[in-house]
Amino acid sequence: RDDNNSDKKPESPVVTPGESTTVPADGGEHPVGKVENPKGDETGKLVDKDGNEIPGSKVEIDENGNVKVTVPEGTDPQDGKVVITDGEGNPVGEIDVKIVDPDTDAGNNVPNYGDRKNVEAGASEQSDPFEGKTDVPVKDATGKPSEGAEDWTFDTAKDSGVVTATAPTYEKVGEKIDSKLPEIDSSWEKFKEIFTPYVRPSVEVDFTYEDDSKNSATAGFDLVGKDGKSLLDPDGDFDGDGTSNKEEIEKGTNPADENSKPGTESEGPSIDKGSKIDEVPADGESKKLDDKVKNPTDGMNGEVIGEDGNPIKDATVEIDPNTGEITVTVPKGTDPQDATVVVKDKDKNKVGEIDIKITEPEGNGSSDGSGSSDLSSKPNQRC
Repeated sequence: RDDNNSDKKPESPVVTPGESTTVPADGGEHPVGKVENPKGDETGKLVDKDGNEIPGSKVEIDENGNVKVTVPEGTDPQDGKVVITDGEGNPVGEIDVKIVDPDTDAGNNVPNYGDRKNVEAGASEQSDPFEGKTDVPVKDATGKPSEGAEDWTFDTAKDSGVVTATAPTYEKVGEKIDSKLPEIDSSWEKFKEIFTPYVRPSVEVDFTYEDDSKNSATAGFDLVGKDGKSLLDPDGDFDGDGTSNKEEIEKGTNPADENSKPGTESEGPSIDKGSKIDEVPADGESKKLDDKVKNPTDGMNGEVIGEDGNPIKDATVEIDPNTGEITVTVPKGTDPQDATVVVKDKDKNKVGEIDIKITEPEGNGSSDGSGSSDLSSKPNQRC
């Protein structure tokens, strides 16, 4: 939140489920979630699948928005829902909960993954729902990752519910951000909106115990960078290039690419002139030019334009997307002449021009001056 922006509207309350939403029917308070940005007048009630309030149940919301539920002893195990409204009775949000018998395995073993686990790009971390306990009678645990967690991998151990999360590499994160930069449009708020599901995924785990009782919990993770801070931390420096995540986004650079930061944005492709004008024999063979493309991109191409201003038929231009090397082929039978190689990007936008001389193939009289006298009068060098 930008406290310096007095014109910005206060954020509305949002209800988020907790790491565990299992509530034993034991008459005790159990945390199930939180109201983010609470106004202080929110209230809640616990209802069954038909929307009827569960007799004797209580929902408490403290000043920080923490939601706790109490279910009286003897309440039947069932799926329920915490419905939260504001002071005027308007809905704020809901939390699905599972009410369990306290005398069952599910009631005696409530899983809780705790706070989100930080996972550095390319690394793996585990989250244990029963940390410190070794005799939990788990028969089966099944995990379901949240939407938007592509490039992550998750493994949920069936006999314990331990979730192993492997974060995408720095390269993958950088590619993901690059693909979204036009949509982000230098807005930190838009970046957070788009990338929160990617940076902070979760895995909802359903547990079945030896006595066939059931409950569930959610393991949360946070993608962190070289500085140990979340990619969503505006003051963090995910790629370690000395520029904060927020500044990079607002200046149109990539916070996951150490080679991309304000003031050092990659230049577009251009022609890196060689020291001489290349001669290209009209022999149908490939000829590598002294000139290169600086900062080449995929899909670049070109054409050879003759001295009459028209493309030379069947002449080809190839550009290596990694090195920028330019290779020209001129078909046999092409007249010797001054020509121009026009280099274009994948969208057919002109990048630059290169002067070349098309000559007779070796052994075809190019050394005795016949057929090429008009070329020999020009110095074979750049001005």
